[in-house]
Amino acid sequence: MTDTRTYNEMYLHDDRTSDDLATSPYLPMYRAVVAEVKGRGLKRVLEVGCVSGTLASMIIGETGSESYGFDFAQEGVKRARACNAAGGLFFVGDAT
Repeated sequence: MTDTRTYNEMYLHDDRTSDDLATSPYLPMYRAVVAEVKGRGLKRVLEVGCVSGTLASMIIGETGSESYGFDFAQEGVKRARACNAAGGLFFVGDAT
């Protein structure tokens, strides 16, 4: 298992953590999740491993649902908070 320090360093120094949706390999998955949130009429979503908040931003922007998330990488949570300053709550935490 990779430690928290590795992920924090990655967020600080690695451009592969970019939040650019146009180049994200996760975009199809994010779209599917947003479609599920819409289809089920969910009002709140909890994301375990919220990374930098990109999915939360899509959920908030496209559905109006509340989005909560946590990640064990403090730098990722900082990005999630910055990316979703107008909505969403994000915390540092470990699901293991």
